[in-house]
Amino acid sequence: MATYLGIDIGTSAVRAVLVKTSYRRVSLAGMGACDLAGVADLGEAIRVAVGTLGLRCDGVAVALPGDKVFVRRLPIPATAMKQMAEVVPFEIEAQIPFDVAEAVFDFRPLPRPKDQPHVDVFATIARQEDVRARIDLVKAAVPHEPELVVPGAMSLASLVPHVPDLAAAGVLAVVD
Repeated sequence: MATYLGIDIGTSAVRAVLVKTSYRRVSLAGMGACDLAGVADLGEAIRVAVGTLGLRCDGVAVALPGDKVFVRRLPIPATAMKQMAEVVPFEIEAQIPFDVAEAVFDFRPLPRPKDQPHVDVFATIARQEDVRARIDLVKAAVPHEPELVVPGAMSLASLVPHVPDLAAAGVLAVVD
């Protein structure tokens, strides 16, 4: 059984959650928060929110704010599937306002209908300096270096398999 610490540095608060994973099960092991009103140091707010949760985790993930991330859906020819790792950086470069050498990115192919001549690829891109700054901030505040930097609301989307209400039909809003 592994335990993971997730940290969300929002505009009004820092939140931390510790989850335990086991075979086909994810459970909440602890939560913490710190209101940013009146807190001068963001690192201190992270330490308060994490509390003792950081002492018993196997890994740390932190969210990067949505305004620091580019999210793109890239159509890639189906014939280029085997070269996707080489093709995607060229497609990304045409989509961002800075050099791809200064970027950190990840991508996943989306399911493709049989009659579609291309594969849609979901890509997230961020500046290396923004990712490094977020890692350094968390590393200075807790005893672990983040293993995962998640773009914006993607961490919430990852909860859908574990929280069925998030996948329900209709409108759902989460407001910070």
